[in-house]
Amino acid sequence: MAVIELGEPAPVTDEPTAPHRWRPRPWLITAVALLCVVALTGSARPHGGRPGRILWSAPIAAEDQITVAGDAVLQQRTGWTSELTVYDLATGALRWRTGDAPLTRVLPSPADAVVLVVDDQGVATPNRDGGTVTARRSADGATVWQQPGTVLTADAGLALIADHDTRGWVIRLRQVRVADGAALWRRSIAPARDVLVEPTRDGHFGRVLTVTNGRIDLYRWADGVPSASGRVTLAPDSLLSAVHGRLRADRYATAGITSTWYDLTDFRQLGTIDAGTVPAVECGPLVCRAGPASVTATEAGTGREVWRRTDVAGFALVTADRLLLIATDGSTRTLVDPATGRALATHVPGEAVANDTVRDSVLLLHDTRSPAGRSAAVRLDLTTGAWRTLGLLPSIRDPRRCVGTAAGLLLCQDNNRMLVATVPV
Repeated sequence: MAVIELGEPAPVTDEPTAPHRWRPRPWLITAVALLCVVALTGSARPHGGRPGRILWSAPIAAEDQITVAGDAVLQQRTGWTSELTVYDLATGALRWRTGDAPLTRVLPSPADAVVLVVDDQGVATPNRDGGTVTARRSADGATVWQQPGTVLTADAGLALIADHDTRGWVIRLRQVRVADGAALWRRSIAPARDVLVEPTRDGHFGRVLTVTNGRIDLYRWADGVPSASGRVTLAPDSLLSAVHGRLRADRYATAGITSTWYDLTDFRQLGTIDAGTVPAVECGPLVCRAGPASVTATEAGTGREVWRRTDVAGFALVTADRLLLIATDGSTRTLVDPATGRALATHVPGEAVANDTVRDSVLLLHDTRSPAGRSAAVRLDLTTGAWRTLGLLPSIRDPRRCVGTAAGLLLCQDNNRMLVATVPV
């Protein structure tokens, strides 16, 4: 799932319009917005439309979020009013819209052709309900099931739903099947301020962590059975995440960001890194942080520097076993192996799109000089480092506000509109 944060407000009408000339423009794992972390899953299927052509467009506003969900595009608007609008990805046809019930967020489940609509406005509010989850078919908006609580996450046809007390702390967890809402397991827990889900190496989920005042309880994702518990020293304002058997606590202060890691086997503190103003990230087996015109990779437990590159300005993409680094000139990228820092490709032109669903490769876009006013699409193989130019698109001002899809289409934000184009092959 990819979410695009949108730009300037604009008038909104109901229906998508014909293509026009393109004019350029917490409960779960804590995400830091400065980094573009790309999930690479699925496989591309070329679309039947002419490559490099805009298929359709529709209006958007500043508060909107856009999510690609299988063969659908979800346009979510929140604020004084909440609304979800669903379009067909390939044609732009308006499938359905809901303004009939409050919502705060949506979680698509493409494999089940379901959208989980969450209203958690009543959480931590006395004499209010603790939230509601409604599963609606992405094809027509029909309600499939509805339950109390809030969805913490959904993965591979399963969703984790939480019930809260009047403080907003989680007191019960249950895993349900997205297709029909059937509960697979339920568990009451000690009131927890934070609930995290630890991903496995293959990108799915392995364990659920509940955290309260430094006490950590771990449960198996598959059946909710307790697997371990322990205690660590955490500052109250820590932002937490769990990955690869480690708990990470980030603290933000005027002086910069400090990240501390703990082992989730014996709960000992592994080490602390002062990352400066740019947050550190897990990069393969190491931790990477960006500095002035450099990226450094260190061991989380010892702080030992493993490698450093001084010809780059930051991260453009982070996967389990690859880093795409931004060159100091801002116009090219370097692909490296995060375990060793070895460069697999250098001077790759373009900016990586925000989320590309083609396995083992990434799509980059860059402006062209001849012909002027166009964007070239580049496909970079993440395994080998080989890359090639695919062809031309209308000019795209900010590739980071684009999402590549498994259908071979590109969804982009352009000022006050969203546009879907075919990607050259």
